[in-house]
Parts: sequence; C-alpha cells; structure tokens
Amino acid sequence: MFKINSYVIFIITTIPGHIKGWTKQHHYCSVGGQCGQSCPCCRAEVYLSKIDPDAWFGACEICLKNNKNKTHIKINNKVFKI
Repeated sequence: MFKINSYVIFIITTIPGHIKGWTKQHHYCSVGGQCGQSCPCCRAEVYLSKIDPDAWFGACEICLKNNKNKTHIKINNKVFKI
C-alpha cells in the first residue's frame, strides 16, 4: 500500500503541464471533460480568486503552481485580485 501511494505522489508531483488538448479557457472540454465544480482547473481558479477557500481540495496542482505568484486571475472575462 505504501509503495502505491508513494508512486502516485511521485507521478502527481512530476507532471510538467496539462495534457495535449487542454486549453486555458475551456480546460479539458476539448478532450471529453466538463468544466464546473468537478473540473480541477475550475476549482483552482475559484480557490485562487478567494471565492471558496475550500476549493483547494481537488484543485489542479498545475494551475495552482502556475498561478501562485500572480496578483490577479481572470474568470469568465472578469478580473479578480488575489
């Protein structure tokens, strides 16, 4: 069990970026996903914009990492100060 958990953590922490087909505006929609509460990228945007402080759980680690030094975030053409 420990080896499986360590392996999964290793994979998550070594992902360099989003998969092919991902877009900044529509996230995983072009590859069969849906945006909304179940979308990890949407959850990261909501968390980073401080709309929902609990949205970090299940948020996209790539989006969180890429946006951690930004002072503003854009959601649906609206700009929010972080």
